[in-house]
Amino acid sequence: MKTDIFRSKIYYMNICSVIIENSCVFKIGRIARIKDVPYRMLGDMIMNRKGKGYMMFITFLVLGTIITVQIRSTIDNRKSSAQKVLKVEKLIEQLEMQKNKYRELEDLIKIESDKADKLVLDYAQQHDNIPLREQYYERKTEMLKGCLIDVKGPGLIIKLDDAIARKDEIPNSLLIHDVDIKEILNELKIAGAQAISINGERIVATSEQVCAGPTIRINKNRYSVPYIIKVIGDPDKLNRAVNNSQRIAFLLRDKIRVEVKTSNNVFIPALKTGEKGLDAFINKLEVVK
Repeated sequence: MKTDIFRSKIYYMNICSVIIENSCVFKIGRIARIKDVPYRMLGDMIMNRKGKGYMMFITFLVLGTIITVQIRSTIDNRKSSAQKVLKVEKLIEQLEMQKNKYRELEDLIKIESDKADKLVLDYAQQHDNIPLREQYYERKTEMLKGCLIDVKGPGLIIKLDDAIARKDEIPNSLLIHDVDIKEILNELKIAGAQAISINGERIVATSEQVCAGPTIRINKNRYSVPYIIKVIGDPDKLNRAVNNSQRIAFLLRDKIRVEVKTSNNVFIPALKTGEKGLDAFINKLEVVK
């Protein structure tokens, strides 16, 4: 029995000596192996740490790539948007320049046309050319009927403007709409209006008054508030029509700003025929023989 115990002690002492010789010494958080004896657990720990390091490296690499691509995409989009805005602004500027140039040429044509008419009339009077003078006045009369010349006379000037914004009101009720303009024009025509214009646009049979967002389109041109309606006719009849107008009463109820002024010298310009000329208004008409 004692011999077995002694042998067991020797056996355990040998195992301990082997373990001590092949054990790991921990120094400042690092593992130092004394002998190159494979330990499965230690190897697994090292491999796990290496695997985690590789995974973290790959993860941060992919994440950095995605962030870089996103930043570059955002910068490119901003540059593209800025270029588009600049291009649109440049096109708008060019369009305004062309419109101004067209207006200048239109005014020049009008001036030269007036000069030509005056020369024709002077020639007819100096040479007592009655047929030429009659043709001149007949032409002017037809142009007057066709709203193709400027006119002036007694009448009214009506100014319409949106109501001041109020928090407790529906925004739609604070604005002037095309139906308001149409009804007011109809009431003025019934009262004997002989010529009407809105913001310098001559109103004729083919003139449209259509809402286009916050503006109203008249004769294919857009205008915003205030709307200045000029009308030539009997001032008393026109004033009576305005005072009895149900539509204007509704506008005043909604705090739409309405100003009416009587004048003995209301100027209304001729119809603006535009680039296509008068043909754009009568190109579907055919004379019946």
